[in-house]
Amino acid sequence: MYLCSASTPPGPGVHGVSGWRAAISALRHEYGITREPYLGPRRE
Repeated sequence: MYLCSASTPPGPGVHGVSGWRAAISALRHEYGITREPYLGPRRE
């Protein structure tokens, strides 16, 4: 089980980076994904 939220330890923050890093870690360990996904606006 992975906890991937804005309040993931080491401490809560308004930026949510700790949850982002937890999600990237889960993708890396479970699925072998090494590049961070692009989450910006769709490019045409």
